Amino acid sequence: MKLNPSSIKSFKNGIPTLIGFIVLIVVFIKYDFDSKEKEKNLRKNFLYSVGKITDVMMPGRSSGSFTFKYFILDKQYENDYSPGSRRAFQYFNFLSQYEWPMIYDSTDFSNATLLLQKSDYEKYGIPYNGQRVVDFNKMIIIDSNQIIKLN
Repeated sequence: MKLNPSSIKSFKNGIPTLIGFIVLIVVFIKYDFDSKEKEKNLRKNFLYSVGKITDVMMPGRSSGSFTFKYFILDKQYENDYSPGSRRAFQYFNFLSQYEWPMIYDSTDFSNATLLLQKSDYEKYGIPYNGQRVVDFNKMIIIDSNQIIKLN
């Protein structure tokens, strides 16, 4: 079987593309694994604190995220929180006036998330006992069983 020189050249030209594709897949798998590992560690080693929303990354193709800052042992940390709702960002000015409950990983202080919605408590297996949360579907804040409309 004799190979055509043009098919050999075509094959050689495709190798860098194939290698690039494989590298991209490996990077994606590692990122996904690291993300799940961080979430697992946060569930296992969480401690409570409060964080303050300081900035917003406006939604593009994704739902966007809030940047929040928090202090652990007198050192400031910064992390992102994605509310999963594009409607959340119109209330940035209001939400940024308050400190919000959050959890952080006691073994990695940079691993943290806000507890901004009831679903955040459920996701991390934390009992919800009337803490201040936001319901972006109803556009209300629930604070110790008091309901505040977001207008």
